[in-house]
Amino acid sequence: MTKHGVTGLNALQPKEVFVATLTVNGVDYFPATQLLVEIGVSRQTLWRWRRKGQIPRGRRYRDGRILFTGREVEMIKRFATSVESMERPAFHQGRLFDIGDAEKV
Repeated sequence: MTKHGVTGLNALQPKEVFVATLTVNGVDYFPATQLLVEIGVSRQTLWRWRRKGQIPRGRRYRDGRILFTGREVEMIKRFATSVESMERPAFHQGRLFDIGDAEKV
């Protein structure tokens, strides 16, 4: 179990109803801290996904909180529960030394 109380078994279990905590100009916003609990990932994971452009970056409120719209929350939830193919990478490490190199020394 992690410090957030999340394990592989409970990470995808349904959580409480997700309620917006801030409405600005008629748009409901959800804080990142609430989203972390909802999707069962750490703050570092969410920030890494944002930095890599895998999820929406959200918006910073005047008190410093990162907020997401309902649409962004749904996109993040889909990403958090997605499964990717383990295709072979385009770059291959190769061998450090060629067998023929030993004969050239």
